[in-house]
Amino acid sequence: MPFCFIKGKYVGNIKDIQELHKSGDLEFLMVDAGALPAPPTDMLNDMIDKNPVLILTNSYSPYCLRVAAVMEQQETMKDAVKIVDFVHRSGTCSPAENKK
Repeated sequence: MPFCFIKGKYVGNIKDIQELHKSGDLEFLMVDAGALPAPPTDMLNDMIDKNPVLILTNSYSPYCLRVAAVMEQQETMKDAVKIVDFVHRSGTCSPAENKK
């Protein structure tokens, strides 16, 4: 029977781990321990807070590409606008490339 420790603290055996996983608490413990990255919502909130204008795009949408092109041409807003190309992979979103 495996014994699981997170950050040096005994968390439990396989049944305990399964229950933590079902409740969503396992992910929280893993993020808190630094074993998993923070959820995308934390990353997005941080990006929103740090940028006066934030445009989230995806490189496969012609509409997103047009908006990004128009915003990049605006010389007066170049320093205020941050364009981030987001890629959707298996239920999560992550920045593919940061542009300014």
